[in-house]
Order: sequence, then structure tokens, then C-alpha cells
Amino acid sequence: MTLLNQPLSELTPDSIFLQKAKVLGLETLGDIMDADFSKLKKRSEFSYIWYSDLLNLLKEHDLLSEFQLKMINR
Repeated sequence: MTLLNQPLSELTPDSIFLQKAKVLGLETLGDIMDADFSKLKKRSEFSYIWYSDLLNLLKEHDLLSEFQLKMINR
């Protein structure tokens, strides 16, 4: 199993982060990398505190630069 396919629950113990991710339809790092954040940011469940935690998680797994490039190129 590649890192992108691992469930977020295996990558972080933060239950609040995991609950919000699940409500937003994000269950793996691959889901996050493929998500359209311009749409997710419009949802009431989205918060910038959660987004900050997301960026920290991506940084921990050396995916932050790739994520930022994807966001720029959308």
C-alpha cells in the first residue's frame, strides 16, 4: 500500500481532524491530493484551523510542496 492510499486514521490520531476530513469526503492522502479545495472551502464544514492541521500533516509526510504545486496549477 502506498502512502497516498493509506487511510488518514493510520497517519494521525487527531479524531477531530479525522471527523472533519471524513465529512468533507477525504479519507486518504490521495483524496486530499486530488480534491478541489476551491469547492471544499465553500462548505460549512471547512475551517482554516482544520486546513492548517492538514498542511502540517502533508508536511510530516513530505507532500506539502507537491500539494502546493497542485493548488497553484488548478
